[in-house]
Amino acid sequence: MVSKIKINENTHLYYEKRGSGKPILVFIHGWTANSWVWKFQKEYFSKKYQVLLLDLKGHGRSDKPDGKYDIPEYTEDIYKALNKLLPDDKFVLFGHSMGGMIALYFATHPTYSKRLIGLVLMSTISRKLTSAKLLLNDLQSGKISIEDPIIIEEIAKSGYYGKFIRKNKDILKLNIEEAQKCPSDIALASLEYFVNEYDVSDKLKDISVPTLILAGDKDVQINNEESELMLKMIKKSKLEIIGPNVGHMLQYERPDLVNKVIDEFLTHSIQ
Repeated sequence: MVSKIKINENTHLYYEKRGSGKPILVFIHGWTANSWVWKFQKEYFSKKYQVLLLDLKGHGRSDKPDGKYDIPEYTEDIYKALNKLLPDDKFVLFGHSMGGMIALYFATHPTYSKRLIGLVLMSTISRKLTSAKLLLNDLQSGKISIEDPIIIEEIAKSGYYGKFIRKNKDILKLNIEEAQKCPSDIALASLEYFVNEYDVSDKLKDISVPTLILAGDKDVQINNEESELMLKMIKKSKLEIIGPNVGHMLQYERPDLVNKVIDEFLTHSIQ
């Protein structure tokens, strides 16, 4: 089923529901992306589980109203949507990149996390993404524009290991097309927040659900030390480094291996 859910007077979020079976899996995409990034997980896991994919406000096919575009706001939106779409169900929350930041904010919030039974964190971080500070400064100063096709392409390329993206130019083209559905002011507002303000690292110890952390061995956007920190701080966590030669978009670069690791986690760790 493909539809939209109303979360307030001026905002509807696009969502897809596929399959049936427990546990229910909820997927949250990253910065300037949308549900397209979960293509291979949707196809694979909907064969035996109910899968729910959401486009964040301002992204993909969701509404793009005026207002805040930061991690707390996105998380509140997801919470409202899940209360309507899954009013009584428990679920496993998946987050990739900025979606992982949202998933962590969700998991460390005492109200939001009440029905959470598992967490899958992919290519993400629990504190400020300082490695993107230069990009943010250049965008804020006007030195570069996020509407410039060359800049969009360079940002998209950085998400993949070089050899992979040279062989899969169709995926790069899709990535660029989908990123352009996120308006530049929304992209910049989100970037400003997770570069300058976002930090839940001191709350990781409060996460009690089984947690799978996945990272590409050649991710140039987020250092694997960040995954090691989450592994150290989250009680029931497990870390899998996906490789060899896998970048930030690990679920697209190695869907076979990523799905296998997730499948094993769901089978053995989620009650």
